[in-house]
Amino acid sequence: MTLDLRTNYLGLELASPLVLGASPLTRRIDTVQALVANGVGAVVVHSLFEESIEHATDELERTLERGTASHAEAETYLPPLDIPWPSPTTHLHQMRKLVDAVRVPVIGSVNGRRPGGWISCARALQDAGASAIELNLYYLTADLNRSSQDIEDEQIRLVEEVRRVLTVPLSVKIGSAYTGLPAFCKRLAIAGADGIVLFNRFYQSDLDLEALEVVPALHLSSSADLLQPLRWTAILAGRITPDIALSTGVHQPQDLVKALAAGASAVQCTAALLQHGPDHAGHLLAGLASWMAERGYDSVRQLRGCMAQGAVADPTAYERTNYIRALRSWDDRALP
Repeated sequence: MTLDLRTNYLGLELASPLVLGASPLTRRIDTVQALVANGVGAVVVHSLFEESIEHATDELERTLERGTASHAEAETYLPPLDIPWPSPTTHLHQMRKLVDAVRVPVIGSVNGRRPGGWISCARALQDAGASAIELNLYYLTADLNRSSQDIEDEQIRLVEEVRRVLTVPLSVKIGSAYTGLPAFCKRLAIAGADGIVLFNRFYQSDLDLEALEVVPALHLSSSADLLQPLRWTAILAGRITPDIALSTGVHQPQDLVKALAAGASAVQCTAALLQHGPDHAGHLLAGLASWMAERGYDSVRQLRGCMAQGAVADPTAYERTNYIRALRSWDDRALP
C-alpha cells in the first residue's frame, strides 16, 4: 500500500504534516536541509521580535542625531551601531538564504504584542520569500487596570493590521489562557487569520535564591504537554474556518497520530527535534506511516479529524464530563 502523507495547510500543499516549529534549529541551513531530507513538510523560521525591530529603529535614530550640533562633519559621520538585539536586516538575509536552500514552504515568524510601525517587517519577510507568515502572540500583562477584553481587542487589531500588509497566508500562534477560547478563535478568523497554532508555550521565570534574582527558566516540553492542545484541537476542528496546527508535546509517533486524529492540518515539532536531531523527524513519520498501514488508512486526509469532537460517539468526553470521569477513575483505584 502506498501511503499519502500529504496535507494542506494555509493553502500550501505539504509533503507531510510534520512542521519544524520556530526554533534555533533554523539558524543553520544544513540542519534544516537534514530535517527536510527526513520528511519535514514545512519550516517556521525563528521569530523576528517586535522589540528587536523597535530597538534597532530607536538606536539608528539616536545614532543619526548624536552630535549633529557640535561636530563640523556630523551629518556625514556615522559611528558603529551597538545593538544587542538580533538585527532585522540579518534576519531577513538568513530568511532569503533558507528559502533558496530548501524545497519546502518556509514560513516567516514575527513575535509581537501590540500594533505599531514594526508590522512592516511582516511584509519584509514576505518579500524575502516567505510562503506564509506566523504571527506569534506572546503577551503577559501585569497591569491591574487592563481587562481581558481590552487585551483581546488589541490582539485582534494587531492581527487585522498584519493581515492588511500581507498577500501571503497568515497564521496566528496563541496561548491557551483565554476564558472564551472558541469565541476568540472565531474573532481571529474574522480578522483574517488563515490558520491558528495551538499553543504558544510561555516560558516561566524562576528565582535564584543565592543571588536573589529573577532568572529565565527554559524547560522543554514532553508528551505530557500534548493533552491541552490535543483537546482544543479536537473541540475546534471543523467548527472554525482557519486551519489548525497543533504545537507542543509532540515527541513520539503516537503523539503525531493523535494530533492528526484530533483534526490538526499540520503538527509543529520543536523540542523533540532539538533533543534528538534531524533523524527524529524520520522516526516520527515512519511511526505515523506504520500506524496508518496497520489500520487501513490510505492518507493523512482520511485520518485527520476522525477523533475530533464532532466525530466521536461521546462529544462530552472533551468537556466537563471527562473531568468528572477522571476524578472518579482515581477514586476507584485501590489505595494502599
